[in-house]
Amino acid sequence: MTFYLKALNKIGIDNIDTIYISTNIESADDEFLRPLFDKYPDKTKLIIEDEIMTMQYASTCKYLVLSQGTFSSCIAYLAY
Repeated sequence: MTFYLKALNKIGIDNIDTIYISTNIESADDEFLRPLFDKYPDKTKLIIEDEIMTMQYASTCKYLVLSQGTFSSCIAYLAY
């Protein structure tokens, strides 16, 4: 989670209206996600969609912070 928090700070949290999280973790109470929801409670939203919808949605976002996984690389290829 430290990586994501650093990335958001580098982008500038004031430049971000909403932080959308797409993951296979289905609860904001997960120990991995909790720090982000605690630090930015009004800006953070958990998106639970299928893979296709997630890729379509992510391709329209201004900023993307991705992991090193295969799914994230697919999203990166489709991003503007």
